[in-house]
Amino acid sequence: MPEMTSTQRRVLALCSLVSAGDRCDWSVLARQAHRERSLDGLMAGDILESSAKAHTTGWVIKTASAESWTAAWERADSEYRAATAAGARLTTVLDDDFPLNLRLIHRAAQHLPNATLVVRDGAHHGVWVGDDCIDDIVRDFLSDPDQAPDTSCADESRPVEWYQG
Repeated sequence: MPEMTSTQRRVLALCSLVSAGDRCDWSVLARQAHRERSLDGLMAGDILESSAKAHTTGWVIKTASAESWTAAWERADSEYRAATAAGARLTTVLDDDFPLNLRLIHRAAQHLPNATLVVRDGAHHGVWVGDDCIDDIVRDFLSDPDQAPDTSCADESRPVEWYQG
C-alpha cells in the first residue's frame, strides 16, 4: 500500500478531532474539502456553511487543544496502520479516484420526499443495516415514513473496524 499522503492524514485527523466532547461532522468536512479541493480553510476552522453542524465543526477545530490535535494525529496514523494491515486502500474525498456518486450523495436527500440523511461515524456510504443504531433508524422510518426518525444514536462515536476480505 502506498504511503499516506499529507492530505489524507489531515482528513483522518480532522475526522477524529475532539474538543470538549464535540466532534467535527464528517459530512461538513467532506463537502467543504470537495468544494475547495483543499483542506487549508478547514484546518484553520474556517467553515463556509452556516448549519449548526458546520458551526460546531468550526468551533471544534478552532478550540481543540494541542493534546486533542496530538490524539487526532495519532488516531489518523493508527487507523492508517490498521487499514494497511487489513489490506485496505485509503481513498478520501480529495483523491481523484473517490467515486463521483459518493461525492454527490449528500445532495440527494433534498430531492426525496420524507428523506432523512444519516451520517454514521465509521460506517460506509449507503449503509442501511449493520448495527443497532442504523437498524432502529430504518425500523422507525419504515414504520412511519411521515414521521422523522430518531437519529440521535448516529451521533455517538465509534471506532472504524477494518475487515480483510
